Amino acid sequence: MKYIHFWAPVMKWSLVGAGFGDSTIWSRYSMVIIPKNYMLFAVNIFLSFVGGQQLARIAYYRYTHPEEPKKN
Repeated sequence: MKYIHFWAPVMKWSLVGAGFGDSTIWSRYSMVIIPKNYMLFAVNIFLSFVGGQQLARIAYYRYTHPEEPKKN
């Protein structure tokens, strides 16, 4: 756990978690504040869409390439 091979993926997964949290927290926040921030709302909605598209690409690749060996 002292090497970059552990901490680099952990940090990247924290970015993924932050992205999911931002899509719900900041999208709601942008509609609650006065004045409403429609640009912030739109950015968060599109970021959620892009993240979902990336997950769909991963799922499609794994579905079409089941013979690929799993890497650790």
